[in-house]
Amino acid sequence: MPSCPRILLPTLCTAWGLVTILQCEARNFSGFVACRFFLGLCEGGLFPGIVLYLSGFYRRHELQVRIALFFSAASLSGAFSGLLAAAIQQMDGIRGLRGWQWIFILEGLFTVCFGLFSYAMLPNTPTDVLTFKPQHKTHCLHRLQLDSNLLTEEPITITKVLSIFKDLHVLLVSAILFCSGTCLFGLAYFSPSIVAFVVTMITAYIADRYRQRGICAFATTSLALIGAAMMLNGRTIAVRYTALILLVTGIYAAAPCLISWVPNNSAGHVRRATAVALGFICTSSGGVMSTWIYPKSSAPYYNVGARFNLALTVIPLVGLVVQVGLLRHLNARKESAREEILRGLEGLTPEEQMGVLGDRHPDYKYTY
Repeated sequence: MPSCPRILLPTLCTAWGLVTILQCEARNFSGFVACRFFLGLCEGGLFPGIVLYLSGFYRRHELQVRIALFFSAASLSGAFSGLLAAAIQQMDGIRGLRGWQWIFILEGLFTVCFGLFSYAMLPNTPTDVLTFKPQHKTHCLHRLQLDSNLLTEEPITITKVLSIFKDLHVLLVSAILFCSGTCLFGLAYFSPSIVAFVVTMITAYIADRYRQRGICAFATTSLALIGAAMMLNGRTIAVRYTALILLVTGIYAAAPCLISWVPNNSAGHVRRATAVALGFICTSSGGVMSTWIYPKSSAPYYNVGARFNLALTVIPLVGLVVQVGLLRHLNARKESAREEILRGLEGLTPEEQMGVLGDRHPDYKYTY
């Protein structure tokens, strides 16, 4: 595995905390915009970096539970951040600082401390885990090698980076992530986080246990579809609140399925890193779109956003069916064309062949 995760991830975390602290000195709108720009710059690589990092420690059918735990912890923190901010707000006036300044200072300081702590504690590969004995390290590396999930040093070339754009299954799941991201970010302020956390973890366990990303994503997105339909047509508080729970829970539970699908079906460090980055770019682009789907003119029922959410749950459902069919087809085609694919690689060990072909190797079965 490349040597950068031990340095890159803690650096992003530490820089994120420093920018958060410095926000307390912003005095006008332009200052806050500048801070938010650098905050996004530091934050942008953290989530995809962690997903790529985790893919170097766990086999493909073990990955979603870990991603779901990280993803859910981030969303679950929103359930308590308001309480924490309200408590810190009581420090208003201490040392001449306003309450909102203390919020940035204390939350940023914790992030900086954790980032610095990570420099010393974060292992770069399974061989660097402090609590692992030699036999544990050997066993872990062997398991990853069985699943072609062992990330090794390889040169970064434009050809390898661009090759990911030739894979229809990567582009298709990225499009689905765009739709999911639009709904997810748009609903972030209204999310019943605890309910979503429970369903997300149960879904992740089932998806890993039975190696079924597509079916689990389809089931949870169908739940979101029911919620979106109720949100569009419901007018009573009870119906709309139920719709909100179904919609948000379905969207949040489907996200780790989709995110895990990307590294699951991309082998080779450069190709996997590029695929993960593309998936998160599409998700974040959906977040940009979500800022326009709830105009004040559509209050109080926000029918524009409700229609968008309904459409952006129907489209992924269709895409998921196509994606599963495509992956099945690609697996069958690789098996039938095995000799043709391996032609010219005679004399290489299976590991060397896998290194050359990556996920296009006949023995690399796409997860669907």
